[in-house]
Amino acid sequence: MDEVVIASAHAGNGYSAAAQRAFGGLPSRDPRALLMGTINAKNIPSIRSAQNAGRKNVLNYVFIPLSPSDPD
Repeated sequence: MDEVVIASAHAGNGYSAAAQRAFGGLPSRDPRALLMGTINAKNIPSIRSAQNAGRKNVLNYVFIPLSPSDPD
């Protein structure tokens, strides 16, 4: 799974979380395989969807400006 895109008319029905659970439950050819993904911290709907799918947050990136004039 590279990207989950749900048309806005169908958002909020749990389709993305269901797709993530289904994909994560598929058997792997390699038992050592690790399923992981990243979500932009500003993408709150996707974070909620991942949490609803049972995904756990294991790493957060924090970006600190190098100088007061750097945009975020």
